Amino acid sequence: MKQCINGHLVDDSSNFCPQCGAEVFGHSLFCPHCGQKCWANENFCIKCGTPLHSKNISTHNATSQFVNTKPKTTMYIVAAVCAVVLLGIGGFIGWKYLSKDHSFKKIADSKVLSNVHISRSEDYSLKKIAEVVNGCNNLGDFHEGRAWFCKNEKCGFVDKKGNVIVPAKYCSVADFKEGRAWVANEEGDEYWCGYIDLDGKEVVPIKYRAALGEGGYSDISFSEGLAAVDRRTDNDDSPIYGYIDKMGNEVIPAKFRDVEDFRNGIASVRFDFDDPAVYIDKTGKVLTAKELKSHHEIVTFWQGDKMGLKHLDGNVVVPGEYDIIQNYSEGMAAVCKGNRWGYVDSFGNNIIPCSYHSRLFYDNGVMDDWGEYGAPDEANDFHEGLVMIMKNGKAGFLDKQGKVAISFLYERAKDFSEGFAAVKKAGKWGFINKEGKNVIPCQYDKVASFREGLVAVVKNGKSGYINTKGKEIVPFIYDKPEDWEPLHDFHEGLAVVRKNGACGYVDKKGKVHLILFRNLNNRII
Repeated sequence: MKQCINGHLVDDSSNFCPQCGAEVFGHSLFCPHCGQKCWANENFCIKCGTPLHSKNISTHNATSQFVNTKPKTTMYIVAAVCAVVLLGIGGFIGWKYLSKDHSFKKIADSKVLSNVHISRSEDYSLKKIAEVVNGCNNLGDFHEGRAWFCKNEKCGFVDKKGNVIVPAKYCSVADFKEGRAWVANEEGDEYWCGYIDLDGKEVVPIKYRAALGEGGYSDISFSEGLAAVDRRTDNDDSPIYGYIDKMGNEVIPAKFRDVEDFRNGIASVRFDFDDPAVYIDKTGKVLTAKELKSHHEIVTFWQGDKMGLKHLDGNVVVPGEYDIIQNYSEGMAAVCKGNRWGYVDSFGNNIIPCSYHSRLFYDNGVMDDWGEYGAPDEANDFHEGLVMIMKNGKAGFLDKQGKVAISFLYERAKDFSEGFAAVKKAGKWGFINKEGKNVIPCQYDKVASFREGLVAVVKNGKSGYINTKGKEIVPFIYDKPEDWEPLHDFHEGLAVVRKNGACGYVDKKGKVHLILFRNLNNRII
């Protein structure tokens, strides 16, 4: 058996939890430093950031780190005693059960059961959640069992059982990650931020200036147990970043003008905006080229006005000859010359020549800062071994050898997700599998991508959800989003829906509980 992120036991063959819909990981382990329970696919402890995958850490089960091995004889004796006790208890319970009337009528007459769903698989309450989010103008997806909601221009958090974790009191919030959520309030003309834990406690007080990005204030989540915070004083014109741990301890002093998240134990920082980037470890030590040789990441660099790729120790993989290079995805990086895209592998080999256009190139052209069309834009990344690319105005898919895996037949297409990709023909969307077979006909006005076995689609002006066979699971009765709004995916077994302006959540069986608005004549509006 395996476990999902919320701790439910799941069959080994399942990728998603049947109880809550959360993604299923392998076996769990404990952090050797603080004892925090973590998952086998994590490289660092979500609480203290300690590396997890050293040779002396076992991932066989959640308790293997702290259980002392007993002699086999003792184990046999204990097992025999437990078996006798359990048999006795089981016999007593069986006698009590058989001595009572368990007719279906009595079960039907039970007040308790008549008011609840008779299903052990449901670890959530749509009704209680609906009562909390009644009157909200916006809802977030569930992450780590919590979702944010906005009411009267303030934000709070609710869990899947409908318990209010934090009332609506913050000006801005972000999703939970690594057991922490970024929260912010406005003071004067600035936003100040801190972090709350899964119980809603402000473990990091709201005392840091919120980072200002291109589109406004940006949330900074924890990554590998650390988060960058701005420690600038009133005398500073620009941010000065340091790093804090998940309890708010300042573990790396504030002395950087530009920072990135920690990945695999290191982070890229700049002491000043004009300085070259250097890499630090979790103590704040600047790593030398020799120390970086053990890290195998490949990063972009600028050579004049061109981009290239290099290892962290400075060893060049691809010389500076491209107009733009995107980050690696599944071992391949998109590279652009002029307005044509190709892909290089992790050895720098140009596997797919720069001879294809991106989707954005055909969407009314791509305009640069000077108002000229045909500027470098953004290409799709590889997903599940294939990449969507455009040729002569048509969308198709290539494999990692540059061979055409799915012919250029479609007006538009989306990336593969859970074995399926959305494709557009004659103005309507449907889905294909990796063999290029049209498994769900092109009949929808708008679609998302599959997540947790279901996908949001729009038909005849209403949105609903279908499964991988095209069967309608959640009926087409919900408001479709505006053209600029995305469709909501399922997260941890629930998805955000709207009906007649009211917000709520629907589960993967199509069950929903919405408190709809009524007018003076008691009619739903």
